[in-house]
Amino acid sequence: MTELAEPFDISLNSVSKHIRILERAELVRRRVSGREHFLAFNPGPMESAAEWMERHRIFWTERLDASRRRCARRMPSRPRKKNRPSHQNRRSKNERHEHFQDGTSPSQATVRLERLLPDRSSASGLPHRIRQAATWFASGVFDLRVGGKADLHFDHSNISSEKTPGEYKDMKSDWPGKITRVEPPRLLSYTFGPAGPESEVTFELDPRGKDVLLVITHRRIANRKTMVNVAGGWDAHVGILADRLNGVEPRPFWTTHAKLKGEYEVRL
Repeated sequence: MTELAEPFDISLNSVSKHIRILERAELVRRRVSGREHFLAFNPGPMESAAEWMERHRIFWTERLDASRRRCARRMPSRPRKKNRPSHQNRRSKNERHEHFQDGTSPSQATVRLERLLPDRSSASGLPHRIRQAATWFASGVFDLRVGGKADLHFDHSNISSEKTPGEYKDMKSDWPGKITRVEPPRLLSYTFGPAGPESEVTFELDPRGKDVLLVITHRRIANRKTMVNVAGGWDAHVGILADRLNGVEPRPFWTTHAKLKGEYEVRL
């Protein structure tokens, strides 16, 4: 501690107070050996803070852009030029862009979905929640460590009673992936091949009393067509999860997915 305080023009007691604050934030770890205290920097919480700031940066960027567009529409209009798009077309484009809230952004190749769900699970560990995913998303084999496998198996007959349309019957059902981040029981990230070679999905769980906030952030999606498909897919899958948690018959996946794809095609 004395060596750490030496370069600073403040008292040893003041340095100790700063260190204790960093310890409470888990940015510094202390090891005591006899009368000596050894301190080490822990970067983990900074990574979580950086992800939180990035999420809110995307959110506020989109909100501020939407506010700018609304203000621009209220300004006195100038005389139209011959080839200028109609007011109706401009409005339609703005309305599509204003949908990008909560971090969904074509320019960032990112889809982000938030749902407040009833937390019916008495077991909150990641392995249990992964097993549950087979009834609303996909089953899989997960080695819960960074670099571990995250192999998904899709069987849509397990998530709703609707038969798979012919156009999807030959669709690949097994997708290998790797875990990129894991913080049991609240966070899991892994690569997701169906949406692109560098695509990554992050699931976050935030308890809210008797409910839980599920946040799904899908980054580095290959292209717009895939993004529309992915957005509709996550929306449909989470809708089925909500149905199961609320004890009602799960909505038909393929019909729901087709409808949502059409909506996202317009919005994105």
